[in-house]
Formats: sequence, structure tokens, C-alpha cells
Amino acid sequence: MSPSQAGSLHQTLHVETPNSPNGPDGAVELVTASTPPQTATVPVAPNVPVASSPGPSRVDPIPEKAGHADAVSVATAYLGTPYVWGGAAPGGFDCSGLVQYVYAQLGIRLPRVDTAQRAAGVEVSALDARPGDLVWKPGHIGIYIGGGRMIHAPKPGDVVKIASVDAVGMTTFVRVG
Repeated sequence: MSPSQAGSLHQTLHVETPNSPNGPDGAVELVTASTPPQTATVPVAPNVPVASSPGPSRVDPIPEKAGHADAVSVATAYLGTPYVWGGAAPGGFDCSGLVQYVYAQLGIRLPRVDTAQRAAGVEVSALDARPGDLVWKPGHIGIYIGGGRMIHAPKPGDVVKIASVDAVGMTTFVRVG
């Protein structure tokens, strides 16, 4: 590859973060195969924790700017995704895989199975439940969206969908973070 070809492969992404190791504006060089040079500025919230390396069941705190409502927004993007036993990716989810994946998109690590996810948070009353809290019963977990409803991956042969918390028989509300 010639130097002129290599030069056309660079893009610069400016990330506005304080104390960036790349300078005050957080410039980051990206290389792509066919995109002409461009500059973009993307604001990033300072001090937002991200998931750390894999380890024992542990919950990272919820970023201040993410909030529980963001979990609902992320989860709704997967409505209609097939239930896959053991699934924890957009190709298919089981109940705890959906919860784990949604929170991971917010930089929050949750354990893999429903009982550990329940134990990772603090139980709250149904009256205090807010969108983004987890809803649990033995063997099943989902994400509360408000109004007595939840998003969950119900069972084999079904899809990620919205259901009534009462109709599914969910008994426990859990706040993580």
C-alpha cells in the first residue's frame, strides 16, 4: 500500500472527555478500508463506569447518566427476537440472557442466571418499582417497563415480548446498581 493510499484510510474521531490520554479533546484515530477522511465529535459522559473483565458474579454500578429508563429503551430494540434456551445475544435470548445482555449494553455487568441476577440487586416493593428494575419469580426474570408490564423472553417457541407482570406471576422487584 502506498503512503497516499494509507492516508486515505484514516478517520479522526474526537471524543469530548476530560483528562483524556489522547489530549483534552480525546482525539482517537480510526482506520477503515474505504471511507474518506472525516472528523466527528461525539460527547461522552465523564466518569461512566464500564464492564470490567469477566469474574465472579458482580454488579457494576449503574452510570448516573444511564438510568433505568435506558434499560427499557435497549430492551425494546429486541422485541420479537426468538427465545433460545441459553441464548444471550441478539440472535436469540433466554430470560436471564436478555437481562444480562441489555444491562451489558449500558456498561453494567450482571451475573448470567436469574437467581444470581436477583441476588445482585436490592428488593423493592411493587409500589416503589420503576422502569428498568428487574422482575423475578423462581426460574424467570424480566425487565420492568412500568404500568404493571415487563419485557421478557418467556419460553421456547416464543419471542421477546411485553407482558403483564401479574399475568406472568412475577413476585419480586429488584433494583440493581
